[in-house]
Amino acid sequence: MDRRFVALKATDDQETAVRVFRAEDRTALPVTDSAGVLIGIVTVDDVLDVAEAEATEDIQRVGGSEALDEPYMQIAFRRMIQKRAGWLTALFGGYELTRYWHFLTVWIFVAFTLLHVVLVFVVDPASIRAMISGWYRGRFPSHE
Repeated sequence: MDRRFVALKATDDQETAVRVFRAEDRTALPVTDSAGVLIGIVTVDDVLDVAEAEATEDIQRVGGSEALDEPYMQIAFRRMIQKRAGWLTALFGGYELTRYWHFLTVWIFVAFTLLHVVLVFVVDPASIRAMISGWYRGRFPSHE
């Protein structure tokens, strides 16, 4: 049996309670006031509800669909746009940025390929015919 006394203060917020429950691995914790007098208890099922609400909020924020404070059909259009603007900007801005990165990458690949062909030709002009036809007649310069 664990003899350590762990308690929550009445002034602790919900996130603190979740952290203490995780760290101490308890099923219930007493709640005390500033003088250390017992006020009540908090059980693990209460903390699980809080942890689930926090996780849902975090996932919605990551997904760009921050929780709306009102029902979907009753929220003002302007307020809904404010909640979704960051996600929409990232989505459309990310698409445009990806297009430019793709364009740049293709041109780098083309430049590398042309440079490779030129360097092969400089080393051995017969290599161009070998690159096109797949047959090489002659000696490899690297084997001399």
